[in-house]
Amino acid sequence: MDHSPRILVVDDSPEVRDVVSRALEHKAFHPTVVSGGREALECLAEAPFDLVLTDLIMPEIGGLDLLKELTASGSEAVTVIITGKGTIQDAVELMKEGAFDILVKPFKMDELFRVVEKALQHRHLQRQNRELERRLGQSEKMAVVGRLAAGVAHELNNPLDGVLRFVNLSLEQIEGDYVDENQLEQVRENLGDAKNGLRRMAAIVRSLLQFSRNIVVESEPKNLIALLQDAVYQSSSSLDRPLPRVEIDVPEEKLEVPSGLFQVFTNLIRNAYDVLGSTGNLRILAVADGDQIEIVFADDGPGIPAELRDKIFEPFFTTKEVGQGTGLGLPICARILESFDGSLGVEENAGGGTAFRLSLPRGATRTGTENPLEAATRSV
Repeated sequence: MDHSPRILVVDDSPEVRDVVSRALEHKAFHPTVVSGGREALECLAEAPFDLVLTDLIMPEIGGLDLLKELTASGSEAVTVIITGKGTIQDAVELMKEGAFDILVKPFKMDELFRVVEKALQHRHLQRQNRELERRLGQSEKMAVVGRLAAGVAHELNNPLDGVLRFVNLSLEQIEGDYVDENQLEQVRENLGDAKNGLRRMAAIVRSLLQFSRNIVVESEPKNLIALLQDAVYQSSSSLDRPLPRVEIDVPEEKLEVPSGLFQVFTNLIRNAYDVLGSTGNLRILAVADGDQIEIVFADDGPGIPAELRDKIFEPFFTTKEVGQGTGLGLPICARILESFDGSLGVEENAGGGTAFRLSLPRGATRTGTENPLEAATRSV
């Protein structure tokens, strides 16, 4: 569809309005003509324009004020100033405020047409660029969806294949008229393994739901030391091996953070446990500087290779063996920090190993409601 340029002519001089409008009509344009800045703003509020030709000196609202209003409102209209003042200083000021070009009175019609043509070409390029940005955004979204779909398929296919295999084995075991106790016991084991596979699939779905925009985090303030101690206890309680040494260093004893960070803490602690095994050290240091809080989880493990540090926050990227992780833990942690206007980064620990750095503002809060799909998967 062809886009017919919308041109607004603003001038308090009837003679100038008449000359400019007639000239534009001669070039098959259909300009809207008004006598002042206030009328121009009313027109611009009703519909968008591609080009505004405005006089500089007018009663009430002059061309410079009109230009500032257009810039402040985010208007995409290209503005050309018509003025009898043609000094370089005036031109520089107008250009700084966003004017595309300047027509100095008296001007010839050829000069008017040249400026209008150039301004409309610039507007056309703006529109094309905006469309390209939109398409690029769509392409990037589709690429993300593609990677997400591939990751989901990969993560779900493994446990799904196991579930189908165990169910088929169970069906084979109970075929026939007679089933002995040994066969029943084997069926129980097969179905138990199938159930574990279904639980893993449900855990993957829950992780995906948490990774969605509807992620739910509690914002109720909790004492940081107590929250870290609880996270260490919960992370340690599920392990049946000796634990590495964990040191919590929080100089400000009454420092509070949102309780929703508990999930971040447990994830980072468990990741550290995985790389440290039963040896090594994990130090958790918190520092409050002004309005910002920084919490660092530093271990002395083998570290993360530099070429992988940019990838660990990508969905489904994991260095763990199949079945040991979904590759969504760190992306979810980063999303939780973002919900509190914070950030999560990774760097090499000064003494060797890895350091995860959490930053967030003091008093950070966020509210949310539970995603019903997440609740539906919890019963599996």
